This record gives sequence, C-alpha cells and structure tokens, in this order.
Amino acid sequence: MRSLAYQRLSVLSDDFNVHRTLESRREDHEQALLAKDFFSVAKVDNHIHLAAGMPVLDFRKFIEEKFRTEAATEVLPG
Repeated sequence: MRSLAYQRLSVLSDDFNVHRTLESRREDHEQALLAKDFFSVAKVDNHIHLAAGMPVLDFRKFIEEKFRTEAATEVLPG
C-alpha cells in the first residue's frame, strides 16, 4: 500500500510540475492584469471576544421568551 501511494504521489507531483511549467506564463500574465496585491484588498475584522456573548442562562431565557412571544414567526435559513 505504501509503495502504491508513493508511486501515485510521484505521478501527481510530476503532472503538477508539467502543468506549472506549461501554464506559468499564462497565469503570471493573468495575475498581472488583476493589478491587485494582498495589501490593497479590503480587510475584515473577525476578532470576536467571548465576553461579548450571552451567558448560557441568559441565552436560554431569550429563546424561551421568543418562543412565547413570537412562536408563529417563520425563520428562514440563512
């Protein structure tokens, strides 16, 4: 099994190297046309503190209240 996996990985590696050799100029040209780099892209702050969330008991009370007051409200998937 190990020798078969090694042979398959070798073939895939060789195929990838051929692809990289043949397509590198076209990919470089397409990348140059984009004229954007990593630092010019808008950044998103996804830093979230756990302290900003509700404690479990408060969350449970919130869900129970919503169930009592808005049980008929349909919630659509996101």
